[in-house]
Amino acid sequence: MQRICRSVLVVLAVLCSSVALRAADNPLKAIPDDAGVIIRWQKPTETVKKAVAFVSKVDPDSGPLLGPLSLGIGVAISNPALAGLDTKRDWYVAVFPKAEGDPGIVFAIPTTDADAMQAAIVGEFNFAKYEDWLLYADDKTLIEKIQTQIDGKEKSIDALIEKESVAVADRNDLSVYFNVTQLRIVYKDQLDVAEEQIDTELGQLQNIAPVAPGINLKPMLDMYSKFAHGMMQTVKDTQGFTLGISIAEESVDVETLARVTADSATDKVLQANKKSDLKNLDGLPANSHVYVGASGNTNGLVGIGTKMSAAMFTGEGETKEAFEKASKELSKLDFGSFLMSFGIGNADGGVLRVANVINVKPTDKMRDLTREMTRSMGKINVGPVKQSIELKADAEKYGDYTGDLVTTHQEVNPELDPLGIQTQMNRILYGEEGQVQRIVYLRDSMAQTMGGGRGAMEQLLKSLAAADGKTGDTKPANTAAATVRSKLSPEANLVAMVDLPSLIVDLLQAVIQAIQLPIPIDADGLKKSIGEKRSYVGISFAGGPQSAHAKLHVPVLQAKNVATLVKLIQQMVAQPQF
Repeated sequence: MQRICRSVLVVLAVLCSSVALRAADNPLKAIPDDAGVIIRWQKPTETVKKAVAFVSKVDPDSGPLLGPLSLGIGVAISNPALAGLDTKRDWYVAVFPKAEGDPGIVFAIPTTDADAMQAAIVGEFNFAKYEDWLLYADDKTLIEKIQTQIDGKEKSIDALIEKESVAVADRNDLSVYFNVTQLRIVYKDQLDVAEEQIDTELGQLQNIAPVAPGINLKPMLDMYSKFAHGMMQTVKDTQGFTLGISIAEESVDVETLARVTADSATDKVLQANKKSDLKNLDGLPANSHVYVGASGNTNGLVGIGTKMSAAMFTGEGETKEAFEKASKELSKLDFGSFLMSFGIGNADGGVLRVANVINVKPTDKMRDLTREMTRSMGKINVGPVKQSIELKADAEKYGDYTGDLVTTHQEVNPELDPLGIQTQMNRILYGEEGQVQRIVYLRDSMAQTMGGGRGAMEQLLKSLAAADGKTGDTKPANTAAATVRSKLSPEANLVAMVDLPSLIVDLLQAVIQAIQLPIPIDADGLKKSIGEKRSYVGISFAGGPQSAHAKLHVPVLQAKNVATLVKLIQQMVAQPQF
């Protein structure tokens, strides 16, 4: 019996000690709930070492210069020697905003010897102790407020930060939590002024916007106004916003999480937009420079877009009526996800290579409405350009499917464009074939290409069939894009992946080849420096009940190639030209 009692006491002692340890894991219970910002830096010494390793891979010359940072991080907290500090735990900083003047700053640092740390801190500070944490600030009233909180007479910020936001902070090396509710209170006057200026600024823009025959810009400006007011409403509905940064040797990842008020306007919008795995994104042409996938309340967006297009289109009589009718019917279709890729071709065939797939049902109705809208567009004059659109239905055959050709013809007034710049740009962008869009209506989607001729559509259809497992072919290897996609949200409203260095260099190569001008940039040399291997910066956005979650993934190769480009272009431009 005594043995059992001793065992129970041992277990209780362990549990109590673990509870005490968890209570001291962070100092948030000591920080009042009117703090506007909470910064958490996980194990700073280790984080700095990881950052130095990443930078060294990006730029070997800069990495060694950052090495001493890990030895001097104590300066950031006025404790150069790190005396009395627990180096294995996280640092916190609380920021207390003020409508006027500088915000108040409170450091909350874990200790092994609080007295030794307090004695070692350089500067005039006021101190408070919370378990094994030392909190200090140069503002005496802040420390008095914190002491009141420690004594249990105030509400703490800990109660405001939801578990989802804590999870973001836990999995990142550096995190920043914004108490948006408090920030709105402090900066209310500034926010009110900003909202009042939205319509004023847009009104001025409408007065100075150029007037283009056949185009009414007012609906577009109205859309900008609604978007801006919508963003202000999002600020009003948001309770907390967390930013996290994680550093590894091969990548840097950034994620954000916004938490909004339940049943608010923003929450309803987030829940109305359905997420998708965007699984056929890798069915788009391999080695493209840009990939984009989107999912959500597509019908609502199509309705807004077609309504705005119909309002902007100032055709007359039956033509305008036909366009408006088709636009209205289009929003009634069942739209799903939207996938797009963008690449750079050669100057002879046109530099633009665009492919997209729109999931929509029924596709035969989509086909009829698209054709009707295309025919009704007729002719539009924009500046020195007279533009007309020609539709050739069922002009090409692709296996069991037929494809439409939509050609945009442009006639440039030589008096308004004496140097022929517009004509030359069209040739560079679209090649000798001109601005031709190919459209094939599949069983439950619409495939479109621009640039690359018939071969581009054939490649797209083949890739889509392979991705769906409808053929014995294996889909083209797209390892770099697939790797980045795996680092983003599995289900999302938006996914975008961009190989920025290759996009810039390949575009430069094509343009320099086409215009034959002495530009002081060796595009071929740039291409050789960054190599042929693909890598992508990836970003995703996923909405859900009371939350909006975004991720950014930056592989080391992307960062390295960007740094290489910047250096080389600076050197090339700086060289004297003869």
